[in-house]
Amino acid sequence: DQQVFAMLLIQVFAYVASSTPYTIIVLYVVLTTVKNIDVPTADKSNLTFILFVTDMFRFICPFMSFYLFLLVSRLYRFEMVSIIRKIYNRCNILRKRNNDNNNTRHNTICIQNSNYATQTISRRQQNQAPVALSIIAT
Repeated sequence: DQQVFAMLLIQVFAYVASSTPYTIIVLYVVLTTVKNIDVPTADKSNLTFILFVTDMFRFICPFMSFYLFLLVSRLYRFEMVSIIRKIYNRCNILRKRNNDNNNTRHNTICIQNSNYATQTISRRQQNQAPVALSIIAT
């Protein structure tokens, strides 16, 4: 229960910390626009940059919870490690199966190619022998 409460508090704090600056900047932009306050061009570009950066922080919050939960909760870390181990083991099993299948296919292809090569050589020898004899005979 304490871990869940700590995770909730940290999530709320992260959400407030990431969304408040954007809200403040948007409020400032709206107030300066409504009151027709003349803002210099340099300040407008700085304000636009700050607006984009704070907007980015606002979109970071949804996936930041994953990292916060990893930092706060021992159970969450344990489950994450077990999931990664399962995935790693499955990948190793698949990799071994693929290597075994590739080796079997390669050996089969080599055997088939060597049989084809010996058959081709014997056919050439059979075809060339009469030609060689006919050349010698003439």
